[in-house]
Formats: sequence, structure tokens, C-alpha cells
Amino acid sequence: MSQVSISQRRQPAKKCAIITPIGDAPFEVEFSVHQPSKSFRKTDIEPAFPDAISFRHQPLFCVVTFQLANYIFGIDSDANISKDADGTSSDIQEPSNSINTFSMISSDDRTIGYKDVARDRYFYFMKRLKGACEIAMQEICTGSVVNPPDEEPLERDSTAQPPSLWVDWTDPATGLPILGQCGPTTYCESDAIEQLMVCDIVVVAGNGGACRMIQHERWGVDVYPATGFVSVPSFEVLQRGFDLLLQAPEFKIVS
Repeated sequence: MSQVSISQRRQPAKKCAIITPIGDAPFEVEFSVHQPSKSFRKTDIEPAFPDAISFRHQPLFCVVTFQLANYIFGIDSDANISKDADGTSSDIQEPSNSINTFSMISSDDRTIGYKDVARDRYFYFMKRLKGACEIAMQEICTGSVVNPPDEEPLERDSTAQPPSLWVDWTDPATGLPILGQCGPTTYCESDAIEQLMVCDIVVVAGNGGACRMIQHERWGVDVYPATGFVSVPSFEVLQRGFDLLLQAPEFKIVS
């Protein structure tokens, strides 16, 4: 049975994994897979990711990820060490009870440092997923692939197009694509995630200004959200890609 399924907006099929890259500390990532509506694809994704327009003949999926952003609130990195099910410890920490709004929206060294680490870890996750999907394409797409009825492409062309793979992801700091060309707009994580899944949005104000932030059900506003995009001939390919990814020794599913 596959590790992932498509999330419905009010019933997100979330998965959590502890990832331990070689030579790096373990970290927790919560992720879910969503199939955006045609209107969301045209108005929010394609203007920021124009390369996606070339893949309208096949389904597009959003991979929404969350990480605990504890350093933003000045928590000591050694303050809380959680225990995994097997009794081993990891550096996954509990969110803070008090919120220092100024530290969230100001650019002190600790905030910048953690955001850089979270960004690199999110990039690592998406690079590994891209590689796994490339292998899945080779395994499954040996000929013509037909979209299942519940995975209608955005457009149908009378000329059959070969199955192909497109993967890209945002730089959360700028909303710009990492791999492809930039479009006339940027991708806003908080606005987009609010449309893809049920979540609370809070406006945090302080001496340094104000911003809209996602309030995660487990971690509150101590969270680093980021979204990747995968276009494949069918959801079966993406499922197989996730299966290959989560079978890797550095990945451990915890829920």
C-alpha cells in the first residue's frame, strides 16, 4: 500500500517523517499532497511558475511541507530533546509557549540562521523527491499513460503528448521558482496554503512591521511552510516516487 494519498481540503492526509541526512542532524518534516483546482493552477501557480504551462496536458500536484521553526523564538537548541518510539533521541523540539513577535519579524542573526537551515532542509527533501519521481517515471511510464477519471488534465490536446515529469519548488523567502523561469508574479505560501487546506492565518505585528503567518495545529506560528510542485502523467507515478523516497534509510515515517 502506498505511503501517500491526495489530501482533501478538509481532510488533509498528512505524513510526518524524521529525516537524517548524511553528516547532518535529524529533523522532522510534515507533508501532504494536494491536487489544486484548475482555477488555482491558472491564477496562482502558473503566473509564478510559467514552466508549468507546458504541462497542462497532465495532472499537477502540490506537496505542502512544514517544519518546526523553533529558533525564530530564541529557544535554546539543546533545551528539549524528544524521544522517538525506539527510545533514541533526536533534535526535534517542542514549540515555545510565549511568542516574541519582534524576533519573528526582525532580521536578527538567530532568525536568519534558522531560516537558512530550514530552507536547505526543505530543498534536500524536494531534491530527493525529484530523484525518486524520475526513477518512478522510468518504472511505470513505458508507454502511453492514461489519466484516471478523477485526475483530469487542465487541457486536452488532439495530439497525444508523451508522458513527462516536471518538478519545481519555491524559495519561501522570495516566492520565486528554484529550478525554472520566473513569472510575472511570486508565489505566496500563506495565501496559497490557506486555499489548499484548512488552516488558521494570524497577523503578527511588532516593532519591525507586520506579516500574515500560518498557525499550525501542532506548532502554532513556530512553523516554516514551503511548497513544491510535481506534474506527472498520473498520481500512480507520484505515489511510487514517494514510496521510493520513504524507503531510503535516512527517512523514517513516524505518523
